[in-house]
Amino acid sequence: MKNLKWYMCKCGVGLIVVVAIFVLSESVLCHKEPEEVGKSQIEHQQRNGTSKDIEYMESKERVEEQVTEEGVENGDISWMFPKIESQLFSEEEKSQIEASVLSVAKKVWKYYEHVKISEDTTYNSDIIGFTKEQRIAVVTALGENNVIATSENVNMVHGEKLEAFYQNYKDHKEDMVTIYDIYEDGLIATITFLYRKDEIQAYYVAVKPDKNGNPYLTGRIVHEIEFINLTEKGYFFYANKFHLSHSSLCQYWRVSSLSEKCRELTEKYLQCFDFQKYNLMVIDWNKDNIVDVLQPGLFEDLYFMKYGKCFQGDNEEISGKLFEEIMTAYLPVTVEQLRTKFRYNESDDTYYQNTVYGSPYPPFLEVVDYQENTDGTITLYADGVWPDFNSDYAFTNKIVIQPAKDGTFRILSNDVEEQELEFDR
Repeated sequence: MKNLKWYMCKCGVGLIVVVAIFVLSESVLCHKEPEEVGKSQIEHQQRNGTSKDIEYMESKERVEEQVTEEGVENGDISWMFPKIESQLFSEEEKSQIEASVLSVAKKVWKYYEHVKISEDTTYNSDIIGFTKEQRIAVVTALGENNVIATSENVNMVHGEKLEAFYQNYKDHKEDMVTIYDIYEDGLIATITFLYRKDEIQAYYVAVKPDKNGNPYLTGRIVHEIEFINLTEKGYFFYANKFHLSHSSLCQYWRVSSLSEKCRELTEKYLQCFDFQKYNLMVIDWNKDNIVDVLQPGLFEDLYFMKYGKCFQGDNEEISGKLFEEIMTAYLPVTVEQLRTKFRYNESDDTYYQNTVYGSPYPPFLEVVDYQENTDGTITLYADGVWPDFNSDYAFTNKIVIQPAKDGTFRILSNDVEEQELEFDR
């Protein structure tokens, strides 16, 4: 999951609320398979809910949360999903999974003993200000307890256990595996996959602090799984048979490790760029045809890159000084080109542009290699990961970056090549 603050800038708070509810029941975070979801189905589900979505979203206004003396939440979110007629998990197996998850969580709970807890119970962890360093520490500690653990922008530990499960699945051997995913807000989310009778189901259960800071279980739900896929590159994709409105079609984890340098370069240079609002990363360009990528929506993302916060002004009326400062800093573009391409009012030194809203679950880039050039520039080689299309190698980008001493950078060019997928430029 990308930086939540950045994502809220792009998609709006209202959508985030809907997605947050779904995230509780998913391990966030499709290479082509025979059962791949068709493009027309993907487009339909992303634009429209289904009758089941409406039925289950309207069936309850909220989930009543109750905590027993043993620290286990009685309320659940099963009303959001259609009833599963035949569960592969027995009640005894679910109880054993819950006990194991709670036991493991207690072994790493020292990292949660001094966190601040929000007074308002929500669908997330209720932890205030959980840091990346804390997430890394929890993943490391979980690894020391011999379980599969991962988190956003953190290498998975004991990924070989998930690989072994996938191999058993391919060989039609019944098996079970549990993955611990530490969300950015500190929630310990787990998914246990069970392959039995040539079917796959997953049991979700999470651990969060109660009002006294003690660990307790929440959000337990069984999902029917449409398919799983472990790609050659090392991504594990899976899709639920039932999709809530506004939810992604495929969930994913990166099983294979990625170097810290590649992660650093991705976060610093590429994390905030969009593939649906504008074509900066979708077409080939350099300084000679830079005007082709000057589109509404780009300024806001560049502003976030510089200041680490959302642009708070009127997106349709932006100060000329600020607009030109941001755009010329990050792109090889002149003021004259900006004033020609965008609607500029010289009398009040203001740029006007239509507001462009982001859409959830677009592809994203990750740097897999890089080259430091003699002229001080850096060439990034990045793969396009597109979970909803079951692909971790949808396309590749070659991006030349010119770092500046003040911490900013200028993007000098981009070359993109389709790999597993075609996309409309």
